[in-house]
Amino acid sequence: MCDLDHFKRINDDHGHAAGDEVLRRAAAVLRAHCRERDLCARYGGEEFTLLLEDTGGETGLEIAERVRRAIAALAVPIEGDEILRVTASAGVATFPDLHARGPGDLVALADAALYEAKRQGRNRCLLDLGGGRLRTVDGSVVEGAAVRPPVEPPRLFA
Repeated sequence: MCDLDHFKRINDDHGHAAGDEVLRRAAAVLRAHCRERDLCARYGGEEFTLLLEDTGGETGLEIAERVRRAIAALAVPIEGDEILRVTASAGVATFPDLHARGPGDLVALADAALYEAKRQGRNRCLLDLGGGRLRTVDGSVVEGAAVRPPVEPPRLFA
């Protein structure tokens, strides 16, 4: 999962046309980092998802970091000579995994890692390792308050 940092501020300060241009350019960056068999989609608002087939967590984290850097390097021209800069945060999770039992779990874990990246200051990528542990791009392992394995909802039996 990848989310553009402070996107609401872009729309509020520069208008929806500028926000739309940022989204188009960010989407182009994401597509450029996908193989033909991968899925790149706008997940909602300023959030995107990449589903990378046959890609482990470490490689997924490296790709997320390349995407983050490419988005940070964007220079989006807006009114007059003004240039708009944007950053992104990303959360990475893998499937199949001991704690991701299906697509819903995968999305929930990646989303939780994304929001932990935002909580830790934005403009960074984190890989979910399970049990609330996350790996940073530099290889450090950190504890994340927001990242927990999904809990199965209670089931009723008749």
